[in-house]
Formats: sequence, structure tokens, C-alpha cells
Amino acid sequence: MVKRDRPDSQDDVDICRPSSVPKADPTVAAFESWLSTHGVSWRADLFGICSASDSAVAAGWGLLAKVPIKPGQELFRVPRRACLGATCDGADDGDAVQFMDSQQKLATTVLQEIALGKKSTWHSMLDMISAAPCPWAWPEAARAFLDGTELAAVVRLKMQRLAAEFATIAESANPTSYREACALVASHANPWFGGQTLVPFNFMMNCSIGGANNVETDADG
Repeated sequence: MVKRDRPDSQDDVDICRPSSVPKADPTVAAFESWLSTHGVSWRADLFGICSASDSAVAAGWGLLAKVPIKPGQELFRVPRRACLGATCDGADDGDAVQFMDSQQKLATTVLQEIALGKKSTWHSMLDMISAAPCPWAWPEAARAFLDGTELAAVVRLKMQRLAAEFATIAESANPTSYREACALVASHANPWFGGQTLVPFNFMMNCSIGGANNVETDADG
């Protein structure tokens, strides 16, 4: 997996305002160590990992440029083995995975790994991911505010589907944690490498600034 800046112009263009990236905290240090042991390479001279305590990061963890980044510069390279959910052969149809309305397979895997805690091979990566506030993961009282809107029926249908899926899994989880795991997958997974996958760094990036797509991905191998 290669992440590149989109070369829309031959001119040098800053795609992100350089930011002051603070020294990594223990969570970030553990993640970077995990990345190295899983064969991930990245340009630490170009960007760093920051938390939502930085005003430029909306929630969770994000990537901030240290210097102006020029079009065409490679930012990071992620092998298949560092992507949670990747299959051995990658034979699944990417379009079918992208548009399917189920997160069950990867969400179940995420729950299994979370249950293992620090014993999980993926602990340091999962520790960096937080789910987006998808409506189906809202508390019941909050979902009630959707009553009378077009979204209410959509969320009810999704809730019914999630309940049916949860009834088929044998994990030591509860309906709330399953909905949250599905929200995590829906908000961060990519249809790459044979299924829905969680790709290091990619789940931290804001790929749109002012409506323009400033990054480009290539899936190889």
C-alpha cells in the first residue's frame, strides 16, 4: 500500500499548513514501534501523529505536516500483513466490498482482538482508532431526535440488521459494543486486499481540504 500526494500540478504546492508536531506520547511510541515491526515505512520528516488536543485534529489521532509537502512525494508504504482484515489472496471484488452495507466480518474480528487486550497482535494499532459517531451507535435517547426525519427509518433498518447480525456471532460482546465496532469499521475501513481492511495511517488522514482530494492511494501486492 502506497500513499502519495496527488500530483495535480508540476508546481510545488503546499497541501497542508505545516504544524508544530509535539513529541510522541507513549501511545504513539508504541504504535510507531508496532509499525516498524510490521514492515511499515513512513516519512517522519514530513509528518507526525497528533491527538485531538491539537486544534488541527478534529477527533482521536491525526496526521499533521511538519513541513510543506510537495505533490508526488510518497508519505508511507504499508504491506498487506499490517492491514487488519486483509486476506491472503485478495480475490474479493473491491466494488462489492465498498458498497456492501454490512461490517459484520471485520467488526467481529475487531471485537476478538479487543477482547485479547494487550495480548492482541493488533493492540497498538487498535489503540489509535476511535469510531465516528454513526447514528446507530448513539444512545437511544439521542436517536429519538431523529424521529420525523428521513434518516429515522434508515437508522431503524440498520439497527434491525445489526441486531440480526449480533444474534449470529459467538463473541463475548454485547449489542452496544457490536454497534460501536461496526461504526469503527464503517468510518475507517477500506475495500482493499480482499475485503474490508483497517490500514495504518490511512484511518488518520483527512483526505479533503476545501473540497479538493489532496491524496492518492495505490494498492499493490
